[in-house]
Amino acid sequence: MDEQIESSTLYWVYFAYGIAMLLPWNVFITASDYFSVLFSGSGHETDFMSYFSAFSNVSNLLSLSLFLWLRQKKHMGNVDVLIPLSINLAIFLFYTVTSWAPNMIAAHVYFRLTVFCMSVAGTTTSLLQLTVFADASQLSPKYMQAVMSGQGIAGVSVSLFSLMTTVFGGDGTIFYFLGALVVTLVSMLGRLHQQKTHKYQLVEDIDLSLEPVTEPALPLTSILKRSKRYIFTVVYIYIITLSIFPALTSQFGWRAVDGVNTKQVFMSLHFLIFNLGDWVGRTLPIWRSCQVRSSRIMMVYALLRTLFLPLFLIVTVEGNVVFLAGVFLLAVTNGWLTSLVFMMAPVDYEMETKPVVASVMSYFLVIGLALGGLCSFLY
Repeated sequence: MDEQIESSTLYWVYFAYGIAMLLPWNVFITASDYFSVLFSGSGHETDFMSYFSAFSNVSNLLSLSLFLWLRQKKHMGNVDVLIPLSINLAIFLFYTVTSWAPNMIAAHVYFRLTVFCMSVAGTTTSLLQLTVFADASQLSPKYMQAVMSGQGIAGVSVSLFSLMTTVFGGDGTIFYFLGALVVTLVSMLGRLHQQKTHKYQLVEDIDLSLEPVTEPALPLTSILKRSKRYIFTVVYIYIITLSIFPALTSQFGWRAVDGVNTKQVFMSLHFLIFNLGDWVGRTLPIWRSCQVRSSRIMMVYALLRTLFLPLFLIVTVEGNVVFLAGVFLLAVTNGWLTSLVFMMAPVDYEMETKPVVASVMSYFLVIGLALGGLCSFLY
């Protein structure tokens, strides 16, 4: 019974890690109305989201590349998840305080500070990705699924709150940052608990947790070759998803209904449905009947998602219900395949190689996000 309780607790710790991993991005983009007002007069009140996206994603990709290179060269020491979580905690604390007195900082200074914080958050996200995925890869696949599910619920939470504030009015900015502050603090407490658990101590004793990774049994080129189907799958998943959502779906959503308020509600609803579907998809692999172990089959499923491109061109004339159903299905398949890749990719490797495989998958996920974002400009 104690082992079952311990296993369940550890699952929720990794679930919290997943939420904390994507919180900075989710919270900052959800508070876009707040920033558009605060940046008024800075010259960036209309284009700040492009800066947010560019600085966050570039920082994430560059730092992830650097950390992977340092890890391969064995120049990277132990990085505890408490370090990036503590940095995120400080960022959320700063914005919680400043949202109480929004005019205490000049608009142009606040913009530069926020862009800087987005860059820092991109780096902390890459650190969390490397450490958490590497750690979870050495345990049962269900813990990797917990991380994936946590990432999904992070999007659901902020989009639900965004919809509520759109429908009922009011400025919920302080609650965005305060909620992120609390979740990050809970994740840090979970980490402290994790360090005390018997299962984690067993992993730590054989130097397989968040300690420096030793030279893997396989060279990186061999890992890339063996994992090529998983790599293709995770990259193509996000090329298709971000080619459609939110670029194409937002265009239809804005034309689908009349009235500014109705449009805003519809857009918030469509973001909520996507995030809800993504979370459902990430949760499905917890059941064996929803697991796929063949990388070849995963790749086929990823390729079949190409059909969503003509589908969303068709649903623009079919009505709102069909459109929202398509958004939900796009999101479910996105989350489901992402979880499967991260759960199954490390399974067939030796224990000392698993963290490297998980890190490689994380790196190519970011590549997929970048390529998908570029493809979205086609619309």
